[in-house]
Amino acid sequence: MKKIEFFFLVAFFIHTNVSPQKGCLRDGVTFNTQAQIDNFLINNPYCDWIEGYVRISGNDITNLNGLENINLIAGRLTIEGNPSLASLKGLDNLQEAGGYYGLVISNNSALTDLSALNNLTDARYVLFIINNDVLTSLYGLNNLSSVREYINISDNDALIDLSDMESLSPYYHSLRIYNNSSLSSCHVKGICDYLANPDGVIEIHDNAAGCNSQKEVEIRCNTTYSIYPIPAKNELFIIININVILKEVNIYDYLGKLVLHETQLYNVIDVSMLKQGIYIIEIITNDYIKKEKLIIN
Repeated sequence: MKKIEFFFLVAFFIHTNVSPQKGCLRDGVTFNTQAQIDNFLINNPYCDWIEGYVRISGNDITNLNGLENINLIAGRLTIEGNPSLASLKGLDNLQEAGGYYGLVISNNSALTDLSALNNLTDARYVLFIINNDVLTSLYGLNNLSSVREYINISDNDALIDLSDMESLSPYYHSLRIYNNSSLSSCHVKGICDYLANPDGVIEIHDNAAGCNSQKEVEIRCNTTYSIYPIPAKNELFIIININVILKEVNIYDYLGKLVLHETQLYNVIDVSMLKQGIYIIEIITNDYIKKEKLIIN
């Protein structure tokens, strides 16, 4: 009998010490140093979601690899004031963040790459992308479908377009896009659908031509043309409405570098020289300029 009791005690001890720890840090956590990021996985080896808020803000933070196990953050995720952070690598498994608050990415002067957020589908109540000086695209937010209240994209001087927000549902209540001096393309589906049936505040101004006012965005939203096939391999066909003249086509890589420029156009473009990957295609006509995502296989 004693042997049986001993066996169950040992089994219980082993189970309680190796079973995965699910949630951790109910009261939230602030990471101010790279050492704190690096030690998170060591100190919380079985934690796969954080129950409270997460704030990342530190002068020496260069990577987020210590957070690689995290797939959910129940409170607000704030990534703010990190002058040495160029990418969000380490958040690759994150699927949901924000709780009743949201996702804030602001004042990160070296941040160029959001691609680690590719698995993120829900930012809950707010999405702020503010004052990230060298961020050229929102590639990484392409699977984000849900923001319930407030979107603010402002003061990102290098941001060119919002094509990577194509999956966003139009069920939010406030849209602010302003002071993005290079942003000329805002007419993605989630924004166009919201402008067609708004449910709250709209503030669009002081961006580049094409996204400099609500009216400019609405005009582009109502412009009809087609590009096929997507994904493309050797040839890309562009069909434009009658009375619209196709003048120029530019293709940029996801970092914003021009990789193809065409002015002699017959509605077909040779793209066979481009490597596989995701690009931005810019179509310039006598009536409008439009940008959208292009996939090359």
